[in-house]
Amino acid sequence: METAKYHRMVYTRICENLQKWDNSDFVREDELYSFLHTLKGTAGSIGLHELTSIASEKLELLNEDRNKQWTKSEWKKYLAPFIESVHFYQENDSMAQHIEHPTTIIKNPAKQDFILIIDDDVVFISYLKNVLEKKGYSVIAAHNGKRGLALIYELQPSIVFLDIMLPDFNGFSILDNIKKTKKSSCL
Repeated sequence: METAKYHRMVYTRICENLQKWDNSDFVREDELYSFLHTLKGTAGSIGLHELTSIASEKLELLNEDRNKQWTKSEWKKYLAPFIESVHFYQENDSMAQHIEHPTTIIKNPAKQDFILIIDDDVVFISYLKNVLEKKGYSVIAAHNGKRGLALIYELQPSIVFLDIMLPDFNGFSILDNIKKTKKSSCL
């Protein structure tokens, strides 16, 4: 089943985050928020609705702008449902140990209609790209706002899927930039 690959990628990412944080003295609240925000969107897109529900519930109690430092025992207790979910998945999926790193290759998009995905979540990009390409669309992905903006202006995609939370830009600032550029070019 195709979605099993994406499920595996999500659980691998959760595990990698938890391991990284386990090696740190603390985790900032904005890091927890970003992790849960990304998980909520991606898990829902690929059918892991229980993870989406838990992430939504946990997000309500966090503030994305807050720099509170969570101790190891605090964040482990807070994220216990995800820790348990990873353990359950690893015990019940024979392929859970495989780590996949999908890549995006741009295939001469010049003079061709295409869809641009601007998102830093590799699992979501991989899933959406696969779904769209199966429907016959050409898809290009950018993993940050700077590269996304460059592709928008260089290649002028027909449609853009834009994440709001990117590592270098806020998605709304990218939209504002596009609107300003379009207005000034029409004058």
